[in-house]
Order: sequence, then structure tokens, then C-alpha cells
Amino acid sequence: MKRTSMLIALTLALALVVALPAPAATVNCSGVSAWNSNFVTYTIGALVTYNGSEYKCIQAHTSEPGWDPADVPALWNIVGTCGSGGSTPTPTPKGTATATPKGTATATPKSTPTATAKPTATAKPTATATPSGGTTINNVQVTFYGWYDNSPPGNGIAYPKNGGFPTDHNVATAGGTFSNPSSFATDAQDGEFKVGAVIYVPYMKKYFMLEDECVQCESDWRNSHEFHVDLWAGGNTSANENDLINCEDNLTSSGPDATIILNPPSNEAVDTNQIFNSSTNQCENITPP
Repeated sequence: MKRTSMLIALTLALALVVALPAPAATVNCSGVSAWNSNFVTYTIGALVTYNGSEYKCIQAHTSEPGWDPADVPALWNIVGTCGSGGSTPTPTPKGTATATPKGTATATPKSTPTATAKPTATAKPTATATPSGGTTINNVQVTFYGWYDNSPPGNGIAYPKNGGFPTDHNVATAGGTFSNPSSFATDAQDGEFKVGAVIYVPYMKKYFMLEDECVQCESDWRNSHEFHVDLWAGGNTSANENDLINCEDNLTSSGPDATIILNPPSNEAVDTNQIFNSSTNQCENITPP
């Protein structure tokens, strides 16, 4: 389990305060293609079907396994439940029918209300293909952990290479390059990322590989589909604990507003400086988003 800050806890609490959705209307899904998880580019307004319902894309992105319309409301709005009848039922007319000189009274029907996105406490995650390769994901919460706030303290990881996992290291590592990425932790249980996935964090100018578990990240994804990655900052028994913790806090993003690249190309710019130097207890001077 990784360290949980008060800021993350407040963010999670806000994310849970959402309005209850209205019952879905019945719509005609004839001719609407089924949602495809195989890295298909969807534009705003695109319609798909999934599990018997029709959804409308509200944020341009490239699909990936686990980002289905039912589980990622930040990318999709439900239009209605697919039915054999086809059209959306007409709402009950408002107002009282009035007589006219020509005879039969008529009712003025009210128009079908336009659906609006329900408010959420967190920013919408966005995922788009980049020209150089990989998938850019915005609105990501970036935190850090190290030797002292790892659980248990030390450099152990949940998915070591010698345990048969598709990773590069047996302990948490601070390499930062494409050939030797640093370790990071997140949710690998519910479809957010896969063990061994590589990301590039532009504001850190470093590559990271998913080699560890982050309990808070798992909670954020399950409860609000918030992307959250916990990056290894380093440290060892000789490092000053307070200096390392302060370094982690200083580099943490102010909220879910950082950008990462999933499956990045190998030629991104790399900062070879250590995030935290355990010999000097110095933290890299970087301003987080």
C-alpha cells in the first residue's frame, strides 16, 4: 500500500458526489456499430452500442480494453436502451388542451429535453493518439513514493521480473530511460493499465514501467475512473526520510491535471538527473502541473 495524502482523499470524496442518472430512454439502435476496444479512434458525437444500450462520444479518444462506454462516463454519455420499437417515447404534453373555433381541442406538446452531461468533481480524462506514437492521456493524478513510504518500507515491488511478470526489474528502480525505465505503481487489476506497461511523463522527462501496486490508485479508478500513477522517487537506508517525503510532495501534481504518454516512442527527451539523490538528500528542481 502506498502513502495516501489528504488532497487525494478529498478529491475522491468529491468524485463520489454525483447526481443520480435519469432512467434511460428506449432508442432505435439499428445501423449503430458496436463499441470496439481495439484502439479505434472515436470523435465527439460518434454513436456506438454496448451491452444493449446506445452511447454517444463526448470526448475524442482512442479506445483501449477496459475503457468501455459503461465504465468510462467521462468519454461516453448513454443515449438510451436499445429496443425493438425504435423511436424515443413522446413525453406527456404539458398544459391543458384549449378549444379552437375549428372544433377539436389540441394539446401543445412539449419538446424533448436536450440531455446534458451531469457534473463531476474531477476533470474528464482524455486519451488521443500522438503523431509520434503512443497514446496521450490527460487529466492524470501523479504522485510519488519512495523507500520510506513503500509498504513495507524498502524497494520491494509487487510484480518483479523474477516472479514471472513481464517487467524489467526485481526491485523498484529509478532509471528513467526507455531502455531502463523507472518503476511506477498504479491499478493493474481493473483495466486501467497492464503489468509491464510503459509510460512517459513529459513534465518529469522520464520513462516508467508498471512494476508495483498502488492501493489508492486502484480505489480512484474503481470509484471514479480517475487515472492515477504513483512514481518511484528512490531512496535507501542512508537517505533522510523527511527530505525524501518532502521531495515526493513537491513533485506531486496539484490534482488530476498532468499528462502522460502510454506506450511512448523511444525518442522522447530524457532528463538523466535523479529524482532524489540519496547521497546528498537533494530533490530534482521540477515544477509539477
